[in-house]
Amino acid sequence: MSGIQQGLPSVCHFSTVHSGVEIRIVRKQLASLAKAGYPAWLVIPGTADDVAEAAALGIRMIPLCEPSQGDRLRRATTLAARALRLVRDTGARIVHFHDPELIPIGLALKAMGRQVVMDSHEDLKNQILFKHWIRPGLRRSIAAVARRAELFAARRFDGIVGALPYHQQIFGQDARRLAIVRNFPLDGELDTGDAAIDWSQRTHVAYVGLISRVRGVFELVHALPRAGTRLLLAGRFSSKTEQEQVMQDPGWEMVDELGYIDRIGVRNALNRSFAGICTLYPIPNHLNAEPIKLFEYMAAGIPVIISSTVPTWRKVVEDSECGVSVDPKDPHAIADAIRKLRDDPQAAQQMGRNGRRAALQSYSWNTQAKGLIDLYRSIATQST
Repeated sequence: MSGIQQGLPSVCHFSTVHSGVEIRIVRKQLASLAKAGYPAWLVIPGTADDVAEAAALGIRMIPLCEPSQGDRLRRATTLAARALRLVRDTGARIVHFHDPELIPIGLALKAMGRQVVMDSHEDLKNQILFKHWIRPGLRRSIAAVARRAELFAARRFDGIVGALPYHQQIFGQDARRLAIVRNFPLDGELDTGDAAIDWSQRTHVAYVGLISRVRGVFELVHALPRAGTRLLLAGRFSSKTEQEQVMQDPGWEMVDELGYIDRIGVRNALNRSFAGICTLYPIPNHLNAEPIKLFEYMAAGIPVIISSTVPTWRKVVEDSECGVSVDPKDPHAIADAIRKLRDDPQAAQQMGRNGRRAALQSYSWNTQAKGLIDLYRSIATQST
């Protein structure tokens, strides 16, 4: 790791929604900035173990609270106010926040003379349209207000980081500076290489990430008896109601529910699997998204079963020859795709190799870190 470079401003990333040594915020962005010589701070919910882990990456972490201690109202009020104080007290010249609800805090820090970066992880407007906890009749109005707030902030902040190519369309005309920094996997984090693979031990399919109806969990579970294959299900359900409903499906008996797992757990789960599942519905937010699970499956060297109804994802898989596409709402098609890959391990392993090669060449964090560093360099050289 490179040491702190004299003359570079200190930076502080903060979030009230995310927690701990989060993969995009901490392991990718902040770790890359620290390696480039920026004095790096982090204000986020976390534990003493998280503080030590962040320190090993060259990052000084200040826990905002214990993880999972803030509901939506508390995050937007008490925790946001506390984050403002803690970020201010670090003395960091460049502050970078990751939750749209923190836009008012970003504006307050801007008024204090800090240089402010807003990070947009998703297409917020279309994401709001499918929030189950917002009354359906209010979603369009709230989504429209949220988009206006984003653009208002983009014109005032010093930089915008977008995780999706689509963010160019959203912010390109309004942002002072815009960097598209895609959320690709860390190089080598999930790749065991051919020498470590015993394909006969890969007896499961895997799904890793947030779990919900619109992410295809109902059809996937329903497909398992026909596929004759067990599922490693890793992640949290977005809705307790949906979790209870899908557990009533007979296919649930073939699910090994792992819950939330750390990065080592993800690697181990993918190493037990002969395919990764990414059969999300083609809702507007997904059409513009780039699910990290797709690229993680590729980086891990396993073929992908992808939604045929999302053209950009299908193109990645087809161009790389690393998987098969299916209708995400057709359990029979999902089951047949699972069986096809299970019953032809030679073809599945070749698809896995193809995906790993494409991930290393085109879809790794090393291809993205420079854009983030260049944005910070531009902000750091402007006069305050």
